[in-house]
Amino acid sequence: MISEGIPLAAIQRRMGHKSITTTIDRYGHLLPYVDQDLIDAIDRALTGSLRAVA
Repeated sequence: MISEGIPLAAIQRRMGHKSITTTIDRYGHLLPYVDQDLIDAIDRALTGSLRAVA
């Protein structure tokens, strides 16, 4: 499900975890792209902000 881009909240419900923390603790290591996606989003946000000021 993770490799198909299913949101962790949906996986939580499907797996019957009472807490999203359980899902993240259990499967979070399978999300190696999250760090790069986060970095890219921050970069886009900052670049967009700089263009708006310029």
